[in-house]
Amino acid sequence: RKQSLERTVEKCNDIGMHNSTQFTLLREANSIQQQHVKLISETADAVEKQGVILDDLDQAVLDVKNRVTDLGGYSIWAPAPCLKNCCILAMAMVLFWMGLGFLLYYTVDHITERDDNG
Repeated sequence: RKQSLERTVEKCNDIGMHNSTQFTLLREANSIQQQHVKLISETADAVEKQGVILDDLDQAVLDVKNRVTDLGGYSIWAPAPCLKNCCILAMAMVLFWMGLGFLLYYTVDHITERDDNG
């Protein structure tokens, strides 16, 4: 009977040690898990901040792109924007005066021929 009690005491001690070891391991795992949760939340906050920074950077890049596009036509080698309009106006005036001259030339020709014959 004494041996049986000793075995029971040993088993209880083993179970107690095992439980305390398991409890210690569970506390360590809980502590590590809390650290991971903290790190994940810090990482999420950093990602959100980077997202805001990237949005600002995207807006800055779009502004620069728009400015470069606007300034692309203003080169010292490029003709002035009004030059095209001036050329079109000059061509219209030349065509108008040439057409008017052509009409008058043939109209005057016919009028003088009628006067000579008439």
